[in-house]
Amino acid sequence: MPNNEHILVVEDEEHLATGIKYNLVADGYRVTTVGDGPSALKILQENPSEVDLVILDLMLPGMSGYAVCEAFRAFDMDTPVLILTASYPDGRPHARIRRRGESVPHQAVRPR
Repeated sequence: MPNNEHILVVEDEEHLATGIKYNLVADGYRVTTVGDGPSALKILQENPSEVDLVILDLMLPGMSGYAVCEAFRAFDMDTPVLILTASYPDGRPHARIRRRGESVPHQAVRPR
């Protein structure tokens, strides 16, 4: 079922970004993928209203996902950001991600 929603996937591991994009496109979403923080922030700054959801890795080259999220939140508080990461670099994601009433799951989902 086609829709007009646009998802920005920010993931530096190409095989993961490709798999995520493949599945989202199959469900009818428009998807843009980038592999580093500065590229993601450039897209978000130039066209904030064009992105309906951001899927964001935390460990990125050039600029961490934390920094991307914090910079993005400085000018857009409405677009949802889904954090997708294999690990938290400092072990404490909640304090760094939770800003201005954002919700963070109490327990990360781990693959079996």
